[in-house]
Amino acid sequence: MSMPRGMKIVCPDCKTEDNFTIWHTINVDVNPETRDKVKSGKLFEHTCSKCKKTFSVEYRFLYHDCTNRFMIWYFPKTEYDINKEIVEINNIDFINKYNETLRIVDDKRRLIEKISIFEDRLNDFGIEMMKNIILNQLEDKSIEVFYNKIEDGMIHFWLSNNKGAAIQYSTYNDILSNYIFEDRKDCIIIDGNNVYKYVKNKNES
Repeated sequence: MSMPRGMKIVCPDCKTEDNFTIWHTINVDVNPETRDKVKSGKLFEHTCSKCKKTFSVEYRFLYHDCTNRFMIWYFPKTEYDINKEIVEINNIDFINKYNETLRIVDDKRRLIEKISIFEDRLNDFGIEMMKNIILNQLEDKSIEVFYNKIEDGMIHFWLSNNKGAAIQYSTYNDILSNYIFEDRKDCIIIDGNNVYKYVKNKNES
Protein backbone atom coordinates (compact mmCIF):
# COMPACT_ATOMS: atom_id res chain seq x y z
CA MET A 1 0.00 0.00 0.00
CA SER A 2 0.97 3.66 -0.31
CA MET A 3 1.30 5.84 2.78
CA PRO A 4 1.11 9.62 2.17
CA ARG A 5 1.11 12.08 5.07
CA GLY A 6 0.68 15.84 5.26
CA MET A 7 3.29 18.00 6.96
CA LYS A 8 4.19 21.67 7.34
CA ILE A 9 7.20 23.06 5.48
CA VAL A 10 8.76 26.52 5.48
CA CYS A 11 9.96 28.36 2.37
CA PRO A 12 13.73 28.93 2.65
CA ASP A 13 13.36 32.39 1.10
CA CYS A 14 10.30 34.13 2.50
CA LYS A 15 9.64 31.76 5.44
CA THR A 16 6.03 31.18 4.47
CA GLU A 17 4.57 27.98 5.95
CA ASP A 18 2.75 25.66 3.55
CA ASN A 19 1.27 22.17 3.53
CA PHE A 20 3.25 19.44 1.79
CA THR A 21 2.59 15.72 1.23
CA ILE A 22 5.34 13.22 1.96
CA TRP A 23 5.15 9.51 1.25
CA HIS A 24 6.47 6.92 3.71
CA THR A 25 5.73 4.20 1.15
CA ILE A 26 4.97 4.52 -2.55
CA ASN A 27 3.33 1.57 -4.29
CA VAL A 28 3.18 2.45 -7.96
CA ASP A 29 0.67 -0.34 -8.65
CA VAL A 30 -1.77 1.29 -6.23
CA ASN A 31 -0.86 4.90 -7.13
CA PRO A 32 0.54 4.79 -10.70
CA GLU A 33 0.59 8.59 -10.96
CA THR A 34 3.43 8.69 -8.42
CA ARG A 35 5.82 6.85 -10.75
CA ASP A 36 6.32 9.76 -13.13
CA LYS A 37 6.43 12.22 -10.23
CA VAL A 38 9.33 10.30 -8.68
CA LYS A 39 11.22 9.93 -11.97
CA SER A 40 10.76 13.60 -12.87
CA GLY A 41 11.63 14.77 -9.36
CA LYS A 42 8.23 16.50 -9.00
CA LEU A 43 7.41 14.46 -5.92
CA PHE A 44 10.22 16.26 -4.08
CA GLU A 45 9.35 19.78 -5.24
CA HIS A 46 7.17 22.46 -3.68
CA THR A 47 6.30 25.93 -4.94
CA CYS A 48 5.83 28.52 -2.21
CA SER A 49 2.29 29.88 -2.09
CA LYS A 50 3.60 33.40 -1.47
CA CYS A 51 6.88 34.07 -3.29
CA LYS A 52 6.40 31.26 -5.86
CA LYS A 53 9.94 29.95 -5.36
CA THR A 54 10.21 26.22 -6.14
CA PHE A 55 12.47 24.24 -3.85
CA SER A 56 13.31 20.62 -3.09
CA VAL A 57 12.03 18.76 -0.02
CA GLU A 58 14.15 15.71 0.85
CA TYR A 59 12.75 12.81 2.85
CA ARG A 60 13.10 9.05 3.19
CA PHE A 61 10.63 6.58 1.68
CA LEU A 62 10.17 3.10 0.24
CA TYR A 63 9.45 2.79 -3.49
CA HIS A 64 7.62 -0.47 -4.27
CA ASP A 65 6.86 -1.83 -7.74
CA CYS A 66 4.93 -5.10 -7.40
CA THR A 67 4.60 -5.65 -11.15
CA ASN A 68 8.35 -5.53 -11.75
CA ARG A 69 9.06 -7.06 -8.33
CA PHE A 70 11.44 -4.63 -6.70
CA MET A 71 11.70 -2.38 -3.65
CA ILE A 72 14.07 0.55 -3.28
CA TRP A 73 14.62 2.45 -0.04
CA TYR A 74 15.67 6.05 -0.51
CA PHE A 75 17.59 7.79 2.27
CA PRO A 76 18.93 11.28 1.39
CA LYS A 77 22.64 11.17 2.21
CA THR A 78 22.49 14.64 3.73
CA GLU A 79 20.15 13.31 6.43
CA TYR A 80 20.98 9.66 7.04
CA ASP A 81 23.84 7.22 7.57
CA ILE A 82 23.02 4.69 4.85
CA ASN A 83 25.09 1.90 6.43
CA LYS A 84 23.07 2.13 9.64
CA GLU A 85 19.85 2.16 7.65
CA ILE A 86 20.84 -1.06 5.84
CA VAL A 87 21.21 -2.84 9.18
CA GLU A 88 17.83 -1.61 10.38
CA ILE A 89 16.03 -2.49 7.14
CA ASN A 90 17.40 -6.02 7.12
CA ASN A 91 16.16 -6.53 10.67
CA ILE A 92 12.56 -5.91 9.58
CA ASP A 93 10.61 -9.17 9.73
CA PHE A 94 8.74 -8.78 6.46
CA ILE A 95 11.85 -8.35 4.28
CA ASN A 96 12.47 -12.03 3.60
CA LYS A 97 8.79 -12.67 2.91
CA TYR A 98 9.05 -10.91 -0.45
CA ASN A 99 10.73 -12.64 -3.35
CA GLU A 100 11.71 -9.29 -4.83
CA THR A 101 14.87 -7.37 -5.61
CA LEU A 102 15.78 -5.16 -2.64
CA ARG A 103 18.04 -2.12 -2.93
CA ILE A 104 18.92 1.00 -0.98
CA VAL A 105 20.19 4.31 -2.42
CA ASP A 106 21.14 7.68 -0.93
CA ASP A 107 21.10 9.80 -4.08
CA LYS A 108 18.00 10.90 -6.02
CA ARG A 109 19.67 10.31 -9.37
CA ARG A 110 20.56 6.76 -8.31
CA LEU A 111 16.97 6.18 -7.23
CA ILE A 112 15.66 7.22 -10.64
CA GLU A 113 18.33 5.13 -12.35
CA LYS A 114 17.51 1.99 -10.34
CA ILE A 115 13.83 2.35 -11.14
CA SER A 116 14.62 2.56 -14.88
CA ILE A 117 16.97 -0.45 -14.72
CA PHE A 118 14.41 -2.67 -13.04
CA GLU A 119 11.51 -1.45 -15.16
CA ASP A 120 13.55 -2.49 -18.20
CA ARG A 121 14.04 -5.93 -16.55
CA LEU A 122 17.82 -5.58 -16.44
CA ASN A 123 20.32 -6.90 -13.94
CA ASP A 124 21.83 -3.95 -12.05
CA PHE A 125 25.02 -5.94 -11.34
CA GLY A 126 25.62 -6.17 -15.08
CA ILE A 127 24.72 -2.52 -15.67
CA GLU A 128 27.16 -1.33 -12.99
CA MET A 129 29.92 -3.41 -14.60
CA MET A 130 29.13 -1.79 -17.96
CA LYS A 131 29.27 1.65 -16.36
CA ASN A 132 32.74 0.79 -15.06
CA ILE A 133 33.79 -0.05 -18.62
CA ILE A 134 32.82 3.48 -19.64
CA LEU A 135 34.47 5.06 -16.60
CA ASN A 136 37.73 3.25 -17.31
CA GLN A 137 37.85 4.98 -20.71
CA LEU A 138 37.41 8.47 -19.27
CA GLU A 139 40.31 10.67 -18.28
CA ASP A 140 38.18 12.64 -15.84
CA LYS A 141 37.35 10.13 -13.08
CA SER A 142 35.00 12.58 -11.37
CA ILE A 143 32.41 12.09 -14.12
CA GLU A 144 29.43 9.97 -13.09
CA VAL A 145 27.68 7.51 -15.40
CA PHE A 146 23.97 6.66 -15.26
CA TYR A 147 21.84 4.12 -17.10
CA ASN A 148 19.42 5.71 -19.56
CA LYS A 149 17.63 3.27 -21.87
CA ILE A 150 17.78 0.34 -24.32
CA GLU A 151 17.39 1.26 -27.97
CA ASP A 152 18.35 -0.28 -31.31
CA GLY A 153 20.40 -3.06 -29.77
CA MET A 154 22.38 -0.64 -27.61
CA ILE A 155 22.34 0.19 -23.93
CA HIS A 156 22.56 3.94 -23.55
CA PHE A 157 24.04 5.89 -20.65
CA TRP A 158 24.19 9.57 -19.78
CA LEU A 159 27.17 11.22 -18.16
CA SER A 160 27.30 13.99 -15.59
CA ASN A 161 29.26 16.12 -18.08
CA ASN A 162 26.10 16.20 -20.23
CA LYS A 163 27.46 13.72 -22.75
CA GLY A 164 26.23 10.26 -23.66
CA ALA A 165 27.69 6.82 -24.22
CA ALA A 166 26.37 3.52 -25.54
CA ILE A 167 27.49 -0.10 -25.44
CA GLN A 168 26.11 -2.98 -27.48
CA TYR A 169 23.46 -5.07 -25.73
CA SER A 170 25.52 -8.14 -26.62
CA THR A 171 28.20 -6.92 -24.19
CA TYR A 172 25.62 -6.97 -21.42
CA ASN A 173 24.70 -10.55 -22.36
CA ASP A 174 28.39 -11.50 -22.35
CA ILE A 175 28.74 -10.15 -18.81
CA LEU A 176 25.73 -12.17 -17.65
CA SER A 177 27.17 -15.27 -19.31
CA ASN A 178 30.68 -14.89 -17.89
CA TYR A 179 29.87 -13.99 -14.29
CA ILE A 180 28.03 -15.57 -11.40
CA PHE A 181 25.88 -13.12 -9.47
CA GLU A 182 24.96 -13.68 -5.85
CA ASP A 183 21.27 -14.33 -5.33
CA ARG A 184 20.75 -11.87 -2.49
CA LYS A 185 17.61 -11.94 -0.34
CA ASP A 186 18.62 -8.95 1.78
CA CYS A 187 18.63 -5.24 1.01
CA ILE A 188 22.00 -4.06 -0.34
CA ILE A 189 23.70 -1.19 -2.14
CA ILE A 190 24.81 -2.03 -5.66
CA ASP A 191 26.99 0.57 -7.35
CA GLY A 192 30.27 0.73 -9.23
CA ASN A 193 32.28 0.72 -6.03
CA ASN A 194 30.98 -2.50 -4.53
CA VAL A 195 29.45 -4.53 -7.36
CA TYR A 196 32.46 -6.86 -7.52
CA LYS A 197 31.81 -7.95 -3.91
CA TYR A 198 28.80 -9.85 -5.20
CA VAL A 199 30.02 -11.28 -8.52
CA LYS A 200 32.51 -13.95 -9.47
CA ASN A 201 34.07 -14.73 -12.83
CA LYS A 202 33.00 -18.20 -13.95
CA ASN A 203 36.54 -18.93 -15.09
CA GLU A 204 37.75 -18.40 -11.53
CA SER A 205 35.13 -20.53 -9.79
